[in-house]
Amino acid sequence: MSKSLRINRIAYGRHSIGRRTFFLLEPSPAAGKCGIPEQVVLHRWRKRSLEGYRFSGARLAPSIWWALVDALGSDVAQWRSLSVADLRACLKDWRARRKEMRDWSIEHGEAFEFLSCPSAEIVYALISVLDERRLSAIVDRFKHHRSTHRSGVPDLFLFATDNTGRPCMARFIEVKKYDEDVSLVQKEVIAFLQSLGLTAAVLVLREPATAKRRLRTSRGSLSASPTTTGREDVTT
Repeated sequence: MSKSLRINRIAYGRHSIGRRTFFLLEPSPAAGKCGIPEQVVLHRWRKRSLEGYRFSGARLAPSIWWALVDALGSDVAQWRSLSVADLRACLKDWRARRKEMRDWSIEHGEAFEFLSCPSAEIVYALISVLDERRLSAIVDRFKHHRSTHRSGVPDLFLFATDNTGRPCMARFIEVKKYDEDVSLVQKEVIAFLQSLGLTAAVLVLREPATAKRRLRTSRGSLSASPTTTGREDVTT
């Protein structure tokens, strides 16, 4: 299969609520539901159609790997032996424990560390597309990132499921608006995932005006360099 996302990267209807930016989910100026950039890409990926495959994915919390170690233990070989049902039971117990800890913290005025895991189905897919070597390398890199900031974990985990139920076509995607920079740690993490043989990239959502400007630039009408602005536009 091609490693292209094959989704439309043009975003319409930009507006802000507080510090958050929203776009229309569909690649059309017609009225419709809106979402933040990550939701736009996730929505469009899920709507892809290819015979024999179902497309899915989820947003990844910056502290996801620390949360998984907290929920499943540090033995990643054991993780790979767990079924979806096993993971569902483990995560249910973990969330119950976390709720008890949160309630105790609130009652006693103590700080509480918020951790979030995706559904058992998403965790199963994430584990399935990584062999033990790559899974161990990723966990070793991120398991100490307990903070929700500056881990560099990509925004999205995208994948497909074939007719046999096997997760495949995994992509780790950092989503950016056209006027948003890619941080150094995000670049380092993308390079790290690529070094493991994984498909990882930055996807830049472009508004109609910026898309036309980029086309003119490619024809030599304008001059601009992503490297001088700190942004990357990796074709995915």
